[in-house]
Amino acid sequence: MNILGINSAYHESSACLIQDGRLVAAVEEGRFNRIKHGKPAQIDNPQELPVSSIRHCLEAGGISFAEVDHVGFAFDPKLRLGNLGREVVPHNGGWSGTEGEQRFQSLLATVPDQLRTRLGMPSKTNFHWLNHHLCHAGSAYLVSPFPEAAILTIDGIGEFATTHAAVGTGNKIDALWEINYPNSLGFLWEKMARLLGFGE
Repeated sequence: MNILGINSAYHESSACLIQDGRLVAAVEEGRFNRIKHGKPAQIDNPQELPVSSIRHCLEAGGISFAEVDHVGFAFDPKLRLGNLGREVVPHNGGWSGTEGEQRFQSLLATVPDQLRTRLGMPSKTNFHWLNHHLCHAGSAYLVSPFPEAAILTIDGIGEFATTHAAVGTGNKIDALWEINYPNSLGFLWEKMARLLGFGE
């Protein structure tokens, strides 16, 4: 079975390929386009796919897109709806404002069609929107040597959660609790970094 994973909703655009339960390739788009984070995290570009990373993964696995059984995208648009209207001062046309969030959602919705038209994903390929923090947890735990582990992911924001705790046992991950936006250690770090004159 061939499973292709894709991340591009915000930044660190990347792709990975798992063949019969074995990680074959994982690479960030920035390695190809030489842009830090692969692309800036903007409300109007979640559909910009890591095309070079996807092609590299398929090449590393010796397969075409027609041989991919499942595609997982590391973001679930439905969960993002919980964030609507949570910005203390919503930016007109920006994050958490109604207009901006609708634009973000409509652009995300084009991802499956883009995979079909730009990269040749067959219509029979199973496409899955996945919980962002669960993807973080899986990428750390499922490739670790541990049969059981506590898992903590801390982010600026996934869809709505900013921190996610879970426990991994075997090949299963069970969520324990979450902290939701606007409470975010990741955004605190980002704002402090900017204040001190550093990049994100």
